Amino acid sequence: SNYGSTLTAYALDRYLSSLGLSTTFVSPPNFDRNNAGLFNKKYHYRMTVKYTPEEMWKNNQYISSYIVGSDVLWYYDSMISSAGYAFMLNFVGDDRRKISYSTSFGNPKYCFPENAIPYASSLLKKFDFISTRELMGVEILKNKFGVNGTQVMDPVFICPQKEWDVLANQIAKEKKKGKLYKILVLGEVDTGKT
Repeated sequence: SNYGSTLTAYALDRYLSSLGLSTTFVSPPNFDRNNAGLFNKKYHYRMTVKYTPEEMWKNNQYISSYIVGSDVLWYYDSMISSAGYAFMLNFVGDDRRKISYSTSFGNPKYCFPENAIPYASSLLKKFDFISTRELMGVEILKNKFGVNGTQVMDPVFICPQKEWDVLANQIAKEKKKGKLYKILVLGEVDTGKT
């Protein structure tokens, strides 16, 4: 629902596609998917139907492996409180593979309230592999949830350079054609007319 999350998702999608894997984005409940949806449609990758939190389990009929991340998806006050435990894959069947790639807890001071830790810990223990983008995330996993994790790079750094070049060239072409545009380029949002 924002530029940063859209580009990290794009990077992870392109990297997985370069490995020959088929991908789709699971639409999180209670999130506006207009920005990401338009971007996804333009760059030809799929999104699932938007289900309610109670219906998220329906994704299991189509998806065999789930990857959650990157982004601040395990920040309790903003993400868990609005999407429930979807970003901890509470809707995913036990017969499905669960992976966390470069997921972040955000602010460690507001990680999780004590009464939420047992349930979150039970969900995290069902993951096949967990990684975070910050070293403090690895420490939070171990100290608060009793789970081992690994620190890895954000997917924007593993996405093949040629994918970023294709995206940048497309933006440059749109700009030359004089279209209205709103795009993220090197950390700046430009909403001007050309």
